[in-house]
Amino acid sequence: MEDVSSWKINYGERGDNRKTIHSFISDREKYNHRLTIPMLAVPGRMKPDNLNDHQLLALWAADCAEHVLETFTDAEPDDDRPRAAIAAARDWVRGVLRMTDARAAAFAAHAAARDTNSESARFVARAAGHAAATAHVAAHAQHAAGYALKAASDVDNERDWQRKHLATHLRPQFFPDGRGG
Repeated sequence: MEDVSSWKINYGERGDNRKTIHSFISDREKYNHRLTIPMLAVPGRMKPDNLNDHQLLALWAADCAEHVLETFTDAEPDDDRPRAAIAAARDWVRGVLRMTDARAAAFAAHAAARDTNSESARFVARAAGHAAATAHVAAHAQHAAGYALKAASDVDNERDWQRKHLATHLRPQFFPDGRGG
């Protein structure tokens, strides 16, 4: 699998002046197809039934990322981008931040992931980026949880922690094994 961390994003303008990603540019060739990103957390399809569930997922994603944030701050004490992304997810839920601003915080956290040399810190920054991106698409919540699992020193305890902190009615979508905690 090719390392996409060095890819540049080529933005195009839409008629309503919003930017949209229309292609990915690598140093070797142009990619005009959609990227397939594997689900990292749990099997199953996630789509919230309403805005409240979407907000609950954003808060849960932020909690998952924050639960392992110390790993990043130990490795990169002067980089606040993942912490800012977690705050952006929560601010979006409170209605004080627009979704587009939360997405910008997500991109910044992913940039922090590219900038660190620590693999565990990279996973934390990715978790934070996906937490903020949950404001845009709720399915990012499971990626936040998945990267938090990859960053955790004890995966089983982290997964149990995640189960317990997810709203009960949403657990079957993320933990279909019936161990909803």
